[in-house]
Amino acid sequence: MLESWKFFLSVRHIIPARFCQQIYALWLEEMINKGVIELPGNANFYQNPSAWTRCYWIAQGQTHIDGVKEVERLERLYALGAITFEELCMMLGKDYQEVLEQRQREAQELKAYGLSPPSPNSNPAVNKATAE
Repeated sequence: MLESWKFFLSVRHIIPARFCQQIYALWLEEMINKGVIELPGNANFYQNPSAWTRCYWIAQGQTHIDGVKEVERLERLYALGAITFEELCMMLGKDYQEVLEQRQREAQELKAYGLSPPSPNSNPAVNKATAE
């Protein structure tokens, strides 16, 4: 199953890179030409279109049979520096900047209500799972 997953991962990168990227580039070009999007200064889209359309497409995250073990695996990889927070989020099918912005909003809201953010050790379900 892991070998199959490696294959599907490569396909998940090829399809967006070839298909979605072309659609995005055409859309952006049209929006610039219509004046909906304005480029800064005297920049010219056509001098280097790949610079204006460069992006990384994030696919849906992989589902797991044992989510607790997967979380532990990701925590260890992150703690060792083997993956970045950005890569960790991509593995879950999320954009790390959106995650950080949402966490900041939630922290501010919790603070406004006089609450502290939950920690993994404060969750009884996690404590029970780790104790077993």
